[in-house]
Amino acid sequence: MAYILAVVGLDLQASVSVQGDEVEVEIEGPDAELLLEGGGKALSAMEHLLPKVLRGISEEKFFCHIDSLGFREKRQLELESSAREAADVVRGSGEPKTLDPLNPAERRIVHMVLADDPDVETESKGRGYLKKLTIWPT
Repeated sequence: MAYILAVVGLDLQASVSVQGDEVEVEIEGPDAELLLEGGGKALSAMEHLLPKVLRGISEEKFFCHIDSLGFREKRQLELESSAREAADVVRGSGEPKTLDPLNPAERRIVHMVLADDPDVETESKGRGYLKKLTIWPT
């Protein structure tokens, strides 16, 4: 991870914690804000690629979570709120609502938030890493 950060010339440090197949990376430093631009695209890209790199090296599957400046927690709260608001719209209108494309971790948050809601159901559609998630009335 340190090599990747060094190549891009940012003043950042990464601390890595591994427990079983879970890898947690926290990135901090003077340039950390740059990783959060564009809705955290750089963090998401690293989080998408790191498991592939690790699997290529070790032939084992890892689940990787990369964060900086508490971005993931803030994004989770934002997604939870957005999911509930969208469910309210679906309940009120009786029409499905499709959210913007989300990565797997973000889709999971929306699915989990609405899993116990008897008035709506969720479905992800699409191909690739980013998929749209639709909230349907039951």
